Amino acid sequence: MCENKSFLVDDTEIILSTLWSLVPNKNWPAVRDGMSDFHLIRYDNHPLTQSIYNAMHERDLAFIKDSVAKSKAAHIVVVTHHVPTRHCVAPEFRNSSIGTGFTVDLTEYIKNFSGEKCVDLKVK
Repeated sequence: MCENKSFLVDDTEIILSTLWSLVPNKNWPAVRDGMSDFHLIRYDNHPLTQSIYNAMHERDLAFIKDSVAKSKAAHIVVVTHHVPTRHCVAPEFRNSSIGTGFTVDLTEYIKNFSGEKCVDLKVK
């Protein structure tokens, strides 16, 4: 697994991270019961818990932000497994109580990134 790694391809830095999501307490029962991750994925031979899941989110988000801030590459591509903005979620899941299990809303971070390395994309 390529977890929290980065590498250069010519003048482009590729940043890879699962970017686990942050599950608030109010959504935890629905996310735990509605996503197979919590029944199939083990962490240090234990079932995933909300605290482990959220700790992995904090770790991954810090890695991404730190990597972007420190990059000296002409271009940066960030590749995640979990969706980095609500605008990329299928309409039927946008208001779902399990949505926080697979979405991290970094819309403002993406919109406000003003480095020269930022591609001019419009996030709705």
